[in-house]
Amino acid sequence: MMRADDSYAALEPWLNTLGPYEELVARLALRSCFAGLLGDRSYGRRITELVARLDLNGAELLDALRNARARAREIKNAAEAVGAVAAA
Repeated sequence: MMRADDSYAALEPWLNTLGPYEELVARLALRSCFAGLLGDRSYGRRITELVARLDLNGAELLDALRNARARAREIKNAAEAVGAVAAA
């Protein structure tokens, strides 16, 4: 899991432009990448709100989690690439 400070709060305006399903996937992906989001109650509450709003069945929720894992891998790969460039 990547370390982060409160800079992920800067993503809120972008997250708020997404549709509910896309926002859910993005929030789940970001939460799996940044340890600080795991304990953030308002962030978790928003995820809960989105799941309720979307009224996802088990298969749909599983699909959202799979999509989030894929996005999280992309985020982590991008962060590693940026780190490698910065270290060069």
